[in-house]
Amino acid sequence: LDFDLGCACALNSLTDAAVAGTAGGVDPDSLPGLGVAAGRELVARLLLEGAVVPVAQPSRWRSRDTSVTKLAVEADAVPTCTVAARRRGDLLAGTAMASTRFLLVEDPGPWGQPPHPVGALPPGVVEHVHEQARTCGARLLLIRRTGRRSTDEPARTWAYVDLVEDCVRSGRVASADALADVDFCVDGTAATEPWYLVCTQGRHDVCCALYGRPVVQALDAVAPGRTWECSHVGGERFAANLLLLPSGLMYGHLDPAAALDVVTALERGSVVPAYLRGRCGIASAAQVAEQHARGFFDELSTGALEPVVARHGAGGHWCVEVTHRSSGARLRVDLVEQHREVRGGLTCDSPGPGRLRNWELLALTPLS
Repeated sequence: LDFDLGCACALNSLTDAAVAGTAGGVDPDSLPGLGVAAGRELVARLLLEGAVVPVAQPSRWRSRDTSVTKLAVEADAVPTCTVAARRRGDLLAGTAMASTRFLLVEDPGPWGQPPHPVGALPPGVVEHVHEQARTCGARLLLIRRTGRRSTDEPARTWAYVDLVEDCVRSGRVASADALADVDFCVDGTAATEPWYLVCTQGRHDVCCALYGRPVVQALDAVAPGRTWECSHVGGERFAANLLLLPSGLMYGHLDPAAALDVVTALERGSVVPAYLRGRCGIASAAQVAEQHARGFFDELSTGALEPVVARHGAGGHWCVEVTHRSSGARLRVDLVEQHREVRGGLTCDSPGPGRLRNWELLALTPLS
């Protein structure tokens, strides 16, 4: 789907209704920001993508197209993974990727399945890109510009990202075939501004496309040269997911307004804890501990804290020491890792049951 920004407010209303289990469903003729025809069209397109929308009186409005009619959804239907995650209150903290390096390669798609998407790249290029990703120790992500794209555009952008070195090096070649001549670990020019990646890979999970597209379009309007759609980054149930590079900060459950708040905060050098999944490249326990330490120190600056996992004990116990860089103060965070089974799957395509990881805070102990 290629959403325009006028659909974003209506999509948020549908999501809120699904999360709340709105009795009787939502009237597509009364969606905020859209007229009757546009509201009906938005819901029909969502249904065609496989989304579950709690619709009031579907027989009154829905398209006569039989493919849409067959996909009409009643209010008590099984929710999408994003809606289910919000209903359960799934924990965002501690879910950022473990990767510290990324290889980004532009490809208009369609994209294949993770973890090794190849899109429409020539076979020789695919082999070279995968080999380079292994050599660099990088996670491969396919990227593309948002909106309507021309597959006839020959030039391709690429980037190598190292979170430890805090750098994005990028380049552009004349054609997809020319990617086979790039040494991604060495070539490229350092970027001076951050890049914004939003997962929109609907073929992997419909929620990524439904919630990701409005967000990527909102960001593209304010940062057109640095905003990209990207392939799977994990955590589909947290769509829309946003990866900020080279900081490695990951956010989830974003709508367009929240995404704009996140990038505005980044420009100020701060985070938005309500949507923060964590920082890529550090252990999940350290990500969770960092979140608790932010509250303890009342600290929102992006690089203010340094968490170090001191030990992992029996019974799922984790001890993490977090240093507040500017003051030198240290905080010990004791956590217990817990798992529970949920009836449904954690993605739209998985039948379930799913297994969720949660973190219980045992204690916050100042050390100095």
